[in-house]
Amino acid sequence: MVTRPAVNVVKTAVREGQPCPGVDGVTLVVEEGQKVRYCYVVTNPGSAPLLNVSLVDDNGTPLILGDDFAVTLSGLSDQDGDGQADDLAAGGTATGQSELTSFEPGTVMNVATASGSSRSGEHLSDTDTAVVRVDDVAPTISVTKSADPTSVPEPGAPVTFTVSIQNTSSEPVTVTAITDSIDDGAPFDVTVVSAPITATTCKIGASIAPGSTYSCEFTLVVSGNAEDVVTDVVRATVIDDDGTTASGEDDASVIITDVPPTIEVTKDDGGATVAAPGGEVTYTVSIHNTSFESVTVTAITDSIDGGTPFSVTAPATGPVLATTCEAGVSIGPDEIYTCEFTVRVEGSGGEVVTDTVVASVVDDDGTPASDDDDEQTPVTPVADLAIVKETPATTFTVGEQATYTLRVTNNGPSTATNVVVTDQLPAGLTLVSVQPPSGWSCGGTTTITCTVPSMGAGTTVEVALTVLVGSGAQPSVTNVAEVRADEPDQIPSNNRDDVTTPVVAVAGVTQARPAVQAATLPRTGLDLARGVGAGVLLVGCGLVLVLAGRRRRA
Repeated sequence: MVTRPAVNVVKTAVREGQPCPGVDGVTLVVEEGQKVRYCYVVTNPGSAPLLNVSLVDDNGTPLILGDDFAVTLSGLSDQDGDGQADDLAAGGTATGQSELTSFEPGTVMNVATASGSSRSGEHLSDTDTAVVRVDDVAPTISVTKSADPTSVPEPGAPVTFTVSIQNTSSEPVTVTAITDSIDDGAPFDVTVVSAPITATTCKIGASIAPGSTYSCEFTLVVSGNAEDVVTDVVRATVIDDDGTTASGEDDASVIITDVPPTIEVTKDDGGATVAAPGGEVTYTVSIHNTSFESVTVTAITDSIDGGTPFSVTAPATGPVLATTCEAGVSIGPDEIYTCEFTVRVEGSGGEVVTDTVVASVVDDDGTPASDDDDEQTPVTPVADLAIVKETPATTFTVGEQATYTLRVTNNGPSTATNVVVTDQLPAGLTLVSVQPPSGWSCGGTTTITCTVPSMGAGTTVEVALTVLVGSGAQPSVTNVAEVRADEPDQIPSNNRDDVTTPVVAVAGVTQARPAVQAATLPRTGLDLARGVGAGVLLVGCGLVLVLAGRRRRA
């Protein structure tokens, strides 16, 4: 019986999010910009394996070979033993998927070609098509408009309007026009600087991708009488790549207000910084009368880091150490009143303290106005590091070990960073060991250096050194230790400490003689037993002579 493979492919199309496969032979209808999922089912209805299976989609462009793409199939296996899972067993099925996004309206026919070969090398193939109709969709946009400021003093003032055009359609659009009208007046182009437009960033020809927003600004003078509400309407027009247009509009209102006094307040600390935990800072306050009539200062207050405001006008009270600021001062139109006050600024190292001043004035009608400004004063970190060097011994002995303790304390007020402790061993001392605190690292033999990335305020650690005392240390040895960090230290006198210790030698201690092997020495003199006997005899004779002498004196 002759066995032979066969190949069959079925291609269908579904919308994004729908499961595969679709309905074969049915045209799928989508809107431009929607994603289309193509489903592929390749079967081998033959009685032998189909080898070297491949599936190629022409991407809907049969005359353009360069955009064809291969479809990855699942369900293939290695039937010919070549180590490649690219064969389809007899009666087997393989499936695949691909996704495309269509923008151009019209009908698209995609052709899928499945191919393979028999064991004898016979080439087999099959094709199938899926038809998708892309319907044109008119573009849509959403237009929003805002005004800054939303109110201006009479008789009028410049207002900047921000326009945002969001493309809510599924294809790109191009801006063809942006116009504006005031209180139902004649529309005017806002994309060019021409009366009444005094400035603009709006442009014709801007392309807006689907879901994206194009924003621009234009400025014009809004005028009217007090209490008038001026309504300003903007209209934007766009076009898609099919020539279909869309428009949208929005309005923003500006209120014309009565003319109260206006001032501008500036505050400056002259670039001051204070060392932790704090220090005195002198602030200069300037009050600029920007209105058209004289104003009188009623109050000048200050607050530190959002705290309770306090008066900075004379006389100086509370936290104010000194001041030249006064209430009751008259400021003419476009004139500037300047004064100074001094307060203490406190904070932790690395902190920036924000100090806000508020000035209040009234015009001759009693209408009030106020303004504020702040200044940020950095508090530089300061760390008072102290070191104490100690040894429990009152004297050192040559040839013995001795210990030193280096006690390091951060008295604050800030955390010390990149702390370095150094100990230069003097002549005569040899390092045996060093025991660093937890988190510290130590190195060196003659100059011992111990470091730690940071050391919190109020903490104390100890470094233990063990040394061997040599004869070169006599008659005394002085050992010096120092500590330093990145932060300024306002008490440098305690960054260094030393200890001097007398050094003594052990009496009668001589260097050990080298050992000599007994087998190499010749025998000389008496042996040990005879030598001991002779010694005892001599001692006895000496005692007899001493006793005899005492008797004669008696």
